[in-house]
Amino acid sequence: MKKLLLIWMLAAALVFAASMAYADPVDPMLAFDTVLNEVTLNISSGGTPYNNVEAGNYILYVGTVPGPTISTYCISTLEATTSLQPYTVTPITTLSSTALQEVAWIVQQGYTTDAAEAQVAVWSLVLPSFSYTSPSAAFTNEVNAILTAAAAGYASLGTDDVAELLNPTYQSYVGEVPICSTLLLLGTGLAGLGGLRRWKGSLLT
Repeated sequence: MKKLLLIWMLAAALVFAASMAYADPVDPMLAFDTVLNEVTLNISSGGTPYNNVEAGNYILYVGTVPGPTISTYCISTLEATTSLQPYTVTPITTLSSTALQEVAWIVQQGYTTDAAEAQVAVWSLVLPSFSYTSPSAAFTNEVNAILTAAAAGYASLGTDDVAELLNPTYQSYVGEVPICSTLLLLGTGLAGLGGLRRWKGSLLT
């Protein structure tokens, strides 16, 4: 009985620590994987043109390549890296700029089919002197609709933690704060071990 209690206490502590990774994030190692739901566009920022840029959900590996991934939006014009690099996690809070709070709101909506339009909306909010060549009037209308909704909705941000994932040399992103996958797996595994121990014990009694 004491061993069972100890296992459950350890599992609960690890799961709690994993959940707190959102509140007190550890700076992760990230690498670019791919862009999902993409639309290829020509854009300009700060007077510099960038041709054939993919707009959509930027998928990043966390910790290992291949490995767990997170969905983000790009917030810089630097090149992406497919090798793991250290990133600094800077949470977006109510003390952040209005533009970043609006970006956080866009992240929380979980756009998929309209991911390219959401990415362009993010660029419009964070890149200087941003412009783009739209593939259609419908695309432009959706970008504008997302920007309008973000301006109206950012003040009611949920509790999901969203952060800037920053690197001075490579492409930076904004997305939900990555959790240490190893910690989560360990906590879940120990919780399962405790459950198995209890199940076996019930058969023996």
